[in-house]
Amino acid sequence: MRVFVILSALVLAVVSVLAEGEDGSMVLPKLLHKVAPKSPASFRNLGFEAHVVLNANVTETGSVESVALASCRSWAPGEAEFHEEPAKRCEPFVKSATDAVLKWTYQPATQGGMPVRTLYTVRVSFVHKR
Repeated sequence: MRVFVILSALVLAVVSVLAEGEDGSMVLPKLLHKVAPKSPASFRNLGFEAHVVLNANVTETGSVESVALASCRSWAPGEAEFHEEPAKRCEPFVKSATDAVLKWTYQPATQGGMPVRTLYTVRVSFVHKR
């Protein structure tokens, strides 16, 4: 069995996506170090998929200070579509994603050339292939 954990930091920002210019516009943080989440063992052999979306608070130094759950969608073999759910099935994926994202480091966002705190959205996807 092969297990694939797909990580992607989405550039869905709470702040505007602008190129930094002399007008003081903002540049989003750049991911420097990513820690892969551990796939929940209880779901690994069952073929489940989950997509966890977290709102991450990135500090002026580039560390992730905190995260908050925005959404979790999961799919199990035999289901016709993904389900939006904060249910028990998502809990281990949310915990794993949260633990990993809190260890990520970034080049901090800047505004007018100065580092600033940023709140933006991170997506962590778990895809298990049999």
